[in-house]
Amino acid sequence: MAQTGSFQTHTNEAPLSQPAVPSSISRFARYITIRLLVLVFTVTTSVYVTIIAANLGGQIDEIIRNQIREAAFFGGATFGSFAEFEGTFA
Repeated sequence: MAQTGSFQTHTNEAPLSQPAVPSSISRFARYITIRLLVLVFTVTTSVYVTIIAANLGGQIDEIIRNQIREAAFFGGATFGSFAEFEGTFA
């Protein structure tokens, strides 16, 4: 059967609490902070990997060191001329 009166409300229920919404400024600051941290991490990692790749893990140092030893031992004969020897370190 249909009632024609007012609806009954339950007063013993807890009121719904509103979720705390951060302000626009704090959300923007959080966004910028996270983006800045990610950017610093990305740049640091990429520079490190580039240096390791360019140096071939220390092999360039060994190559130059061995060229100097050979030049000192053989009197520069391995380089053909002094100009060629000078160009390897530039």
